[in-house]
Amino acid sequence: MSVDIGEVLVFLSFTFLALEIFFASGGIFTFVGLVSFIIGTYFLYLGFNGLPPVFLYVICPIFIGIFIFVVFVVGLGLKAQKLPVKTLENLVGKTGICKKPIKKDNPGQIEIEGEIWTAYSDSDIEIGQKVTVIKQESLKLFVKKEA
Repeated sequence: MSVDIGEVLVFLSFTFLALEIFFASGGIFTFVGLVSFIIGTYFLYLGFNGLPPVFLYVICPIFIGIFIFVVFVVGLGLKAQKLPVKTLENLVGKTGICKKPIKKDNPGQIEIEGEIWTAYSDSDIEIGQKVTVIKQESLKLFVKKEA
């Protein structure tokens, strides 16, 4: 029983793709797995006279599609890493919109820059009203209605 180099490379390709799930390599395991897959399938079909249509019409488009997807996802990840860090300190003075009513004795929720925060106020605030952050206590924001 002999093992063909193509079979080994295809097996390795799936191994690399599985490793990408468990280890954050930034797409390196995926890239190596895809290259291993394309070379392995090429070797598997090398015994034929010329490349069979399944290689050109099925395997190559799958490889190209997965490669483009991985490049897109890695690009989004790199873009997200370059975004400025949002900390609690920069919320004072920001304006938001009330998403859950705020009563004097019952905190509600506000949305600021796409994030939902727990907020309380010394006056009643209804859904949809604009509010300004006055101070913060841990993850709770003290707000007041905008005039």
